[in-house]
Order: sequence, then structure tokens, then C-alpha cells
Amino acid sequence: MHVSGKELVRKIKYETKKQAQNDDSVTAINFDLQKVLITPKGRTTKFYNSRKLATYNFSIFDMANTTAICNMWYETIANRGSNEIATCIYTYFQSVEPVNKLYMFSDACSGQQRNINFIAMCLYSVINLPIQRIEHLFFVKGHSQMEGDSVHACIEKATKHAEIFSPEEWMTAVRLSKKIISHTR
Repeated sequence: MHVSGKELVRKIKYETKKQAQNDDSVTAINFDLQKVLITPKGRTTKFYNSRKLATYNFSIFDMANTTAICNMWYETIANRGSNEIATCIYTYFQSVEPVNKLYMFSDACSGQQRNINFIAMCLYSVINLPIQRIEHLFFVKGHSQMEGDSVHACIEKATKHAEIFSPEEWMTAVRLSKKIISHTR
């Protein structure tokens, strides 16, 4: 049952991606919160014993045109709960052209997007934005394999040996990560 559920969602995601590529009235996205980016980050033991500041990166990946948006903030600004995730998605919805169907794929994290706050934001979006219908599909735990994961891998590869002293440096590193990776290949 676990394996069939995993395969079913992947099949639906593949078909939805093709539909979004061929039909402008359909949008398909996937999104995820990257692992916590710690500050300071470096190779010396002084960093290991210092107090760490968490920086968060929430990536939204448009599957039709293969573009990603990284929403970043750090723990003194906000947490990483349902309100923050819903705000990032709602801001994205505001930039979307009028669509008949908007498909979302994500993991099944109840603290972030599988809760009443997130559902209320989706309902509000359908009522107030030029989005006719929203469908949110969840991957089986541990089997997401989303295109947005490649964005996180690119950031991690580009910053592997970097020393980072502030959250703003993380934000700059994320902006430059695709350029850095493409030049090193």
C-alpha cells in the first residue's frame, strides 16, 4: 500500500506537469522548506561552539517553466510554521496569471501545510484571486522527490566550503548559487 501510494502521487505529478506545460490555464508547483541553514557557518571549531542563528529557505518550484523562488528569513523575524508557509504561498499566488487549476505538491508536514491555517489561505485565494481551483497533493512520507529539491542541492553544493557570518550572506549565497554551480560544471 505504501509503495502503490508513492507511485500514484509520482504518476499524478508527472501528468500534471505535462498538463501545465501544454495549457496556460493550468499551473503546477511543488514547494518545500530546506534544511535549516545555520549561521555562523565555517570550518573552524570556534563556529562549532558558538550560538547558532537559524536561517530558513522556503522554495517554490514552477514545474511548467522550471523556475524557482526562494523565500528566506531568519529565526528572529519569524518561525517556520503554517503562518509563514501560507504567507509565502499566498504571495506567490498573487503573482500568478489567472488560472483555472493550480496544482500543489508537497510533503505531508502537518505543522506547515497540512492544517487549517493553510487550508484557509487556499480558500481565501480562490475567493479573492484569479484562481478557479486549487488541488494540493501530498507525497508519501520519505518519497517526495520534487524538482525543488534540486534547488536545495544546488545551494548546498555552492555553499559547501563557504564561511557565512550573517543571514544576509546566506541570502546572497542563494542568489549566486545557480551562477556558481553553472560555472563550475
